[in-house]
Amino acid sequence: MKNETINEGWEQSGVERRQMAPGETMSLAGHEPLLNREQMLELKGINVATLAGIKAGDKTFMILDLRETPADGPNGTKMIMPGDNSSYLADYMIVDETFRQEAGKGLKGIRIGEGPVEIGRSHHADRFAYSNKVSREHFAVVADEDGLRIINHNPTNPTEIIYGPEKSGWDGMGDVKFDKKVELSWNEHLDDSKHYWPPEMLEVFGEE
Repeated sequence: MKNETINEGWEQSGVERRQMAPGETMSLAGHEPLLNREQMLELKGINVATLAGIKAGDKTFMILDLRETPADGPNGTKMIMPGDNSSYLADYMIVDETFRQEAGKGLKGIRIGEGPVEIGRSHHADRFAYSNKVSREHFAVVADEDGLRIINHNPTNPTEIIYGPEKSGWDGMGDVKFDKKVELSWNEHLDDSKHYWPPEMLEVFGEE
């Protein structure tokens, strides 16, 4: 396993990479998002938080957190991009670089309590384009009331997670007492320069 700070602009941010071991489960419940909803809306016009990135072989995914996105679309759905008529009921979404290019492609909703969403060549081939470097059963993502977990299977090529720093005051039991000074310090590292974006985020969201 590998756990290290991302270089090139993120040295002081606390953002980390972790190469998962076969069969390992990782919880993101106690970590800050890579970019919060306000920052994503300002920088990319997408009304969601970006929780983490997942590198599966040569394929990059991002986990979007819709829990705080207003449910002001038709029938209580969430509209994540102004001017786009697409709306969603999901609590989270896993997306790749095509999700803004064609309706219904490059994304899969994840709902709390509905069981794992499996990712790999044997799953959701109508939504994601996989190369042979992605295993048939590569990893799964599951959401419950405690947060979101990534479950690595036994892929041929690595599964790597890119995620935010630990929440200030996190006690590992679901209770957080936020330290506003730490939160502000973290946000100071996030601006519209690609220098501050992990390369995996640029792969999915682009540089425009």
